[in-house]
Amino acid sequence: MANNELFTATEICPRTWQITYSFVEFGQKVNPVYCYLLDGDNYALVIDTMYGYGNLRAFCETLTDKPMKVVNTHFHGDHIGGNYHFDEAYIHWRDLPLFYAKGPNAGHFPRTQEEIYERAKSVALPEYADKLCINDFKAQEPMILYTIEDGDIFDLGDRQIEVIYVGGHSPGCIALLDRKNRCAFTGDCCNSNTLLGGPGGISVEEYLENLLHFNQFRSEFDITYGGHQVLPACVVEQGIELCGRILAGTDEKVQRPMFGRMMTYGTSLSREDFGKPGAKVFNMSYDPEKLLKKPAKPQVI
Repeated sequence: MANNELFTATEICPRTWQITYSFVEFGQKVNPVYCYLLDGDNYALVIDTMYGYGNLRAFCETLTDKPMKVVNTHFHGDHIGGNYHFDEAYIHWRDLPLFYAKGPNAGHFPRTQEEIYERAKSVALPEYADKLCINDFKAQEPMILYTIEDGDIFDLGDRQIEVIYVGGHSPGCIALLDRKNRCAFTGDCCNSNTLLGGPGGISVEEYLENLLHFNQFRSEFDITYGGHQVLPACVVEQGIELCGRILAGTDEKVQRPMFGRMMTYGTSLSREDFGKPGAKVFNMSYDPEKLLKKPAKPQVI
């Protein structure tokens, strides 16, 4: 099957594309997922690489003739899966140990070529299931990673993209600010199903501090392009408000199954509510045992 048939690209800003899978049956089996290609005068920046279904690099080469750099908003497999078609990637230093983690911190994502291929077939639309080619899939393997931190700049030439640290969903979650187009690329750092309390997750108090830091840039963007949703910039303020209620003990404390276990959510908002008149756009799960941050400790080796 021609690799270009696996992807769809939509130009959301000048020389900026939102990319998703054209062959996947999004819904109960798998959430919608997006990555982004920002074409610059110096190079093109690929923000996240989704699940690794198909050769994302080859598809991006149909949109730009510039050399490409990859940056991951965090370490989870639905954001780094396609990294392995590229030579190297950038990731926040707090997520570097988790990128290669095995065991309970590895998440629930396939890693071998065969596992990724079989997973793709299981979520493919019926007309695509028998057309997928295993050679379009690549196993996760060691690759060159460069660390980034808050305030770093990707200089594309015609625009600069700033790294903003918003740890919470993972210890090293980041957003990327495009001032020229007044947008932020947010991965999973704030959306209507922001998951705290998973492997490597941090406290609600720390997450609130990081959202307040993100909110300092609020006047410079109007929309957030995330890994699973596109939301108005007010999602940041709504996240701050809900974190405050959780820490005060006045949230709804809704129990909801997720990844085979019950999780506590701050409100009853669900994806189905998004778009309804008056509905808010932010919700989060959290670990009731990890509300407050703990004193920093030195690493013991």
